[in-house]
Amino acid sequence: MVARMTSPERMAAVMSGQKPDRIPVIPFVEGYAAKITGTSLGDFYADGDKCFEAQFASMRLHGYEQTPMYGYASCGAWEFGGEIAFPYGKGQGAPFVKRHPVNTIEDIEKLEVPDFDRELPGAYKIADVVASRCFELGMPVTVQIGSNFTAASVVADTSEFLTWLIMDPKAVHLLLDKVSDMFVNALDYFANKYGSESLLPFDG
Repeated sequence: MVARMTSPERMAAVMSGQKPDRIPVIPFVEGYAAKITGTSLGDFYADGDKCFEAQFASMRLHGYEQTPMYGYASCGAWEFGGEIAFPYGKGQGAPFVKRHPVNTIEDIEKLEVPDFDRELPGAYKIADVVASRCFELGMPVTVQIGSNFTAASVVADTSEFLTWLIMDPKAVHLLLDKVSDMFVNALDYFANKYGSESLLPFDG
């Protein structure tokens, strides 16, 4: 009988350029993991430990390779000084923006890029909890590092952002540059803390 790799061995093989025994399965099932473990979506996104536990239980139940991770589509607004709300209400599926940090072209100029040298900005505090739990168990550390365009469109008031694409593309490029710098800073922080060989950056 041919010996099968474990999920960690399979991912380690892929990350080191070796051939795994089969293609790893990465189902991207955050909401599903919360559902099958009875974790509210609000708690799943607001509490890094609950986020990890729900995904780790789902991973063990189904035997896939995706290790616990933290991220959502509206990443960027909180990190740049805006506000988000967690999905505790009916019909809410992920954190959403309550207040955009950029509402005018002038706001883009004043926007400061989070540097990650002091307190981690926004959701990256929660992501770091999930990352540390994965690292302790020898699993890859998966961190959201993108998407630049999506993040820029929620850092700014989304309707204004769409208008600026046509009316002021230079301002949009400046905002995209600042968002890119934030993601580079995040990548540097997690690579320095957990080692680049352990890191699996993801872009939605």
